Amino acid sequence: MEDARKKYAKMAKKFKLPKLEDLEKVFAFKLSTDAENIYFDIIKGIEDSIIYARSVMENALFIDESSKWSQIYESRFVKRKEIFGAYKKLMELKWKYRKIYFDTKDQECECFIKESYRMWIKEIKHAMLGLCSEMENAWKNFKKREREKQRYFG
Repeated sequence: MEDARKKYAKMAKKFKLPKLEDLEKVFAFKLSTDAENIYFDIIKGIEDSIIYARSVMENALFIDESSKWSQIYESRFVKRKEIFGAYKKLMELKWKYRKIYFDTKDQECECFIKESYRMWIKEIKHAMLGLCSEMENAWKNFKKREREKQRYFG
């Protein structure tokens, strides 16, 4: 039986997919050498990053009565248009993943891997790093005003 990592390297070359090392670095997962369904394991690793990035963005974008105090303050700091654009891309990828999950085909997996990698590198990573820097600087420079009123979300 051929090592899954070597098998993916051959598939990557044949179908012009990103290198496995690049995918693992960008999406923070590790493909095991004995993976039975290589594409499914890779797209699952990508989906885990989508879920995490989505939760980070949602905490800053959407506030309701169950929001934590930090989220309420952070929602004031965020550049909504920029972050929401990346959030839309994440949601698009989420639903593409789910479609593939329910009807897994190699060609669809290959397209998803290419598109996710491209989108993450060109759009999502930049927005996520910007959001993190924005929040870090906002908290570093934050000064609570004495008469600041609490928002009511009920």
